[in-house]
Amino acid sequence: MMTDLAISVIIPAYNCQDKIHKALQSVLAQTFKASEIIIVDDGSSDNLEKALIPYKKHIKYIKKNNGGASSARNLGVYHSNSSWVAFLDADDIWHEDKLKVQAHVIESFESTNISIICSEYRFVNAVDQLALNKQSIDFSYEKVNIEKLLNRPYLATPTVIISKHLFNIVGGYNEMLHTAEDLDLYLKLVIVGDVIKVNSELTNCLMSLTSLTSQHDTYDNEIELYHSLNKKVKYEPYSSTINKHIQDCQIDKLKYLLFMRQPQKFHEFYKSIKAEIPVSLKYKLLLKYWLLRLVF
Repeated sequence: MMTDLAISVIIPAYNCQDKIHKALQSVLAQTFKASEIIIVDDGSSDNLEKALIPYKKHIKYIKKNNGGASSARNLGVYHSNSSWVAFLDADDIWHEDKLKVQAHVIESFESTNISIICSEYRFVNAVDQLALNKQSIDFSYEKVNIEKLLNRPYLATPTVIISKHLFNIVGGYNEMLHTAEDLDLYLKLVIVGDVIKVNSELTNCLMSLTSLTSQHDTYDNEIELYHSLNKKVKYEPYSSTINKHIQDCQIDKLKYLLFMRQPQKFHEFYKSIKAEIPVSLKYKLLLKYWLLRLVF
């Protein structure tokens, strides 16, 4: 393995003094060592800075005014010193061989124009480092072309390593977006470089109430983003894939509103898109809706 391959790890952090320890420990325990670990404190009001004192020899700590995860990640990339950047959220963890496997991809892939290396992942109710490390590792990988990414745009940010050069070329994260900003970035990066997915589960992402409640905005932003793609000439060959994903997002949003017990919002959104929903699904969704109305 190349000894001069350098990867900076960037962790945006906000009011996570009790959660960040497991994330940091999973980075420090990597079998392939990160060249630096950058914590970007996005205006926390808790004792995060104090909680990081035991790690001060291992991290670069940056504090900024609150601006959201995208601005924190962009600032971390700006201050990084490596040609590759990896992102981890403060409540998620990595398999101990995560960076090792992805570094292997960088070295062995036939193209030198890689923009993203990602991996499989799993949402969990509680992160467990020992259980994750017991997962068997598969060094195989596959190239994700633009059509695959448009059809299944669910690369999780804590799984990715990105070329800093190409990240800067496409302008980094769009700080005006607060959800679906990762998808916006990936769709720009797949145009300028190769996207590679490792066929192993290398990351556990904590499922939280916050992630559930923000899902509504994620669907809206994703639908809006895909509608905007339909207006661009370079995406014309993929219009059927884009339209299918818009429909899938619309249906997923309806299911989400039922799950979150929000019949009024369900009814309003259903009326706006009912002409686009397959007949076979309409009856199932409406049955669940009326059952929900009877209970609430």
